[in-house]
Amino acid sequence: MFTMIPEMSFGRRLSLWWSCIWRQTLATLPIWLVAGGFVLYSIVRAEHGEANWLSSLVNSMGALVLVGGGVLLVVSLLCIPIIGYMTRRAFARHQLSVPPDYSFGQAAMLGLTTWGWTIVVSMAVNVLSYLLQAVVGKASVVMAVGQLVFLVLNMIGAIYIVLPRQAWRLRRQAGEPEAQ
Repeated sequence: MFTMIPEMSFGRRLSLWWSCIWRQTLATLPIWLVAGGFVLYSIVRAEHGEANWLSSLVNSMGALVLVGGGVLLVVSLLCIPIIGYMTRRAFARHQLSVPPDYSFGQAAMLGLTTWGWTIVVSMAVNVLSYLLQAVVGKASVVMAVGQLVFLVLNMIGAIYIVLPRQAWRLRRQAGEPEAQ
């Protein structure tokens, strides 16, 4: 379930992960910046008395948190197919199995695969983070080292859990038979 076909060394997996992550970041960053800028602009204008879609919510922190969560969800959903397309491009660049033609639905499924497994990995690392805080404490030096450790754990999780699932999805979309 979590093996790469063909087998890959840690260095090649790391290279593939980096190829995926920078493509996804560059492709989705403009969307995040526009959405964040729009919300920030609307909040500032509403605080200065200009009527807009946030005018009635600007004095309620709870409402602003809900709006922020809604914007986060909408933008995340918009980015799912983009993440799928960029992941496919990274796999193609590394000469791995990809379908020759790629539909919106296939990109959305690959994006959902990426999103879902990334959430699973990050949740496991976050649980580990809370356990470490409970055991070791919250000293600033320990927390700084802990953040670095958790960044590395997230990266390793992406390399050994998320990438194989993406490869599996792309092989299925390309119509390749299951490996025995």
